[in-house]
Amino acid sequence: MKKVISIMLVIGMMMCFGGCGGAASDSMSDIYYDNEKLGSYYSSYKMSDFTQEIEGSQISGTYEKLNGMVLLWNYEVEEDIALDVNYSMKVSQGKAKLVMIDPDGAVVTIAELSNGVTADVMKTQSFSMHDGLYRLKLVGTDNAVVDFAVEIAGGAFYGVK
Repeated sequence: MKKVISIMLVIGMMMCFGGCGGAASDSMSDIYYDNEKLGSYYSSYKMSDFTQEIEGSQISGTYEKLNGMVLLWNYEVEEDIALDVNYSMKVSQGKAKLVMIDPDGAVVTIAELSNGVTADVMKTQSFSMHDGLYRLKLVGTDNAVVDFAVEIAGGAFYGVK
């Protein structure tokens, strides 16, 4: 019985640290291509450094050598609404994408950029949303270096914690 409890404790600790940018594994880069993992609620990433600012309805920053996914925003929708996601991104190394996850776990790619590509003028993606929890994530692979800004007039911003 003690062995089972110990094993469960270790597994719980591993899950906790994995979602906080803890110990890196080779699977961090694989998250980029796995919609099932992208559809999960939590962040799971490794990166070397970051700057980030959350102010009102906007989050912006730079994530360096990002592998994995960072939950940027979520919103519990209570009735049918239309919502605009305004964003800009620059990827100077690796690949990165901005994705929206709907309440059913379906992943919609808003923007996907790689090595030296810039979408530095604010662009807008509109969504028709129904009842449930929506999440926005920034996902990177190949040690992505990403400068980004996202503005949404509802919900809560999280980013790297």
